[in-house]
Amino acid sequence: EDPTVIKKVQIDYDERYLYLSFQKNGVINEDHFFILLNTIKNQGNKKHPSLPYQTKEGMEYLIEIRDQGESRIWVDKAYDFHDFLYREKLKLKQSSTNSSTSTSGNYSKIYLALNRGFTIPETGEVFPFEDYETGRLQEGNGNPESSMYNSLSDYYINHEEGIIELRIPWLLIGFTDPST
Repeated sequence: EDPTVIKKVQIDYDERYLYLSFQKNGVINEDHFFILLNTIKNQGNKKHPSLPYQTKEGMEYLIEIRDQGESRIWVDKAYDFHDFLYREKLKLKQSSTNSSTSTSGNYSKIYLALNRGFTIPETGEVFPFEDYETGRLQEGNGNPESSMYNSLSDYYINHEEGIIELRIPWLLIGFTDPST
């Protein structure tokens, strides 16, 4: 059996999360994986700078899993609402130079604004615009019996059994109510 082949894919969901599980033939030796999500038919990127190939369908999200940290979800630049609102419309962040067309191949990190920036009139104290990268993924195991237990975990890699599991909040991939 070819150890690079995915032999089993499982997908489940509830009102809070999308659950993905991938099982390969044999052990996992790689430390870097990509998963592409197509959430809007006939739209999104078909080329992906981090990958050596193009896809037939456009993808709006690229999930990058790195063993031992720096894992995150990237959004197609054209669907990055945070960038559009806070850089282009409100000019609260430095202007981006990457193209925002849906076929550009550009992806952005996913951020959430914490505050728009403000000044307290009585004191003149200035609080600058502040945001937080919400697309960053936390490794861990959701099983309370595990030594790697972390109730906030987003993904888990079991190298010996060749399994990668993810738990992605719906809002992180642009769905506010998955039941509709």
